[in-house]
Amino acid sequence: MTSRRDHRVGEVGGGDLMVRLYESPGRPGAGHLGPGFPVGRAEVSDLLERRRHERDLAFGLRPFQILTRSLRPE
Repeated sequence: MTSRRDHRVGEVGGGDLMVRLYESPGRPGAGHLGPGFPVGRAEVSDLLERRRHERDLAFGLRPFQILTRSLRPE
């Protein structure tokens, strides 16, 4: 899987790290985020950074999918 990654501190989340992944080659894939710090909460967000549901750090991507994850440090 090849994906483009972007990250920044969320404007809404009170210090949450927002990670956006994009599956660009047009093939389904899977992965796991390893942020390098203890994560207290990991959530899937929409493109407007509204929290949708809590998940672990593993993820799957459909072809050309954009996935936004919100990571809150412990």
